[in-house]
Amino acid sequence: MALFGKKGMGFAYKAKYLGGHSGYPNEMDVNLALQPDYLEIPEFPAMIPYGNITNVASTSQDKIAASRLILGPLFWKKKQMFMVLTYEDDLGLLQNPVFHIEKDKINEVQPSIYQRMMNARMMQQRAQQQPSGNLK
Repeated sequence: MALFGKKGMGFAYKAKYLGGHSGYPNEMDVNLALQPDYLEIPEFPAMIPYGNITNVASTSQDKIAASRLILGPLFWKKKQMFMVLTYEDDLGLLQNPVFHIEKDKINEVQPSIYQRMMNARMMQQRAQQQPSGNLK
């Protein structure tokens, strides 16, 4: 369910976190709050700059099972889709949390995160290409 956040905030989506983050081994209900410059998961707590996200993808239970993630009984439901988020945390470690989001909402949240990730990367590239000063 998309929930409109407080003034100045983006949208929040309810999700079930299933595992994949080193610091959070247990399943839990979470909110994925799409802020202007970062993805917030208050329950972890985490504020992930879009520039730190390396991949976000919707995938089926078969593909996740093939990658050997053990995610419990939710896998036995047919035709479930999951969102896998890959990002670099503050320590430089890659995290791969997996979320179950309602089917009609995963089609909103995954492309939204992807677009924000791409925008952040383009801004990072432009900043790197800018001359840092006059060199003579």
